[in-house]
Amino acid sequence: MQLSIGNGRLAYKLIFRKSALVEDIADIFEFDEYLKFVEIKQFGHYTNWFKSL
Repeated sequence: MQLSIGNGRLAYKLIFRKSALVEDIADIFEFDEYLKFVEIKQFGHYTNWFKSL
């Protein structure tokens, strides 16, 4: 896990059936056309991603 994630600026992009890698780290304040904003359903998405591995 990246140390920079601790300050809340970086996050992993979670892709189903794929473990998170260094290249999946995204700055939450930068534009990325593939990122989608999430609601309170975040934990559900994380749980579904984890089960897909």
